Amino acid sequence: MFRFSFFVFCLLSVQVKANPLIGFTRKTEQEGQIPPHLLVSIISVESTFDISLNSLSVLRSGTQNFGLGQISPLTARRFCNLNRFELLNSKKNILCASIILKRDLIRYRGNIRRAVAAYNAGTPCECDGVNFVRLDARRKICFSSEFRFKRCKRGRFLNQKYVDAVMGVYLH
Repeated sequence: MFRFSFFVFCLLSVQVKANPLIGFTRKTEQEGQIPPHLLVSIISVESTFDISLNSLSVLRSGTQNFGLGQISPLTARRFCNLNRFELLNSKKNILCASIILKRDLIRYRGNIRRAVAAYNAGTPCECDGVNFVRLDARRKICFSSEFRFKRCKRGRFLNQKYVDAVMGVYLH
């Protein structure tokens, strides 16, 4: 895992340093009271700050998530009151990503790993030692064919690879 996260960090840090949106993202983190570099880490993993994800060709490609924060139109409408076309605006997309991340940080009482898992998957599924359980009030078991017959390790998420990638960039 260390080699993977270090590789991701090196790859993303080269692409991110030259991007003018980093300053805007860091300012957004400060204003939204989000831990420093967390939003930058999420956007780095989601889109590597690739501006081409903000073109109209993305709308025609059939993708389900848009912009630098890779936000779905349903989520954008629900939390940020944005439509598909507004998600293609880099600054609006970053602001929306910060609103969603801030909501997840509050929802999971500042637990960064859970907030990152929630940003990626909605309500994250965490292992309780036997099953992957949703981290909401009902605590329903998550059914995934990938993990149905495997025993899971306590504290790991169903989307653990994503969480590891973001945390690898965030902690370096």
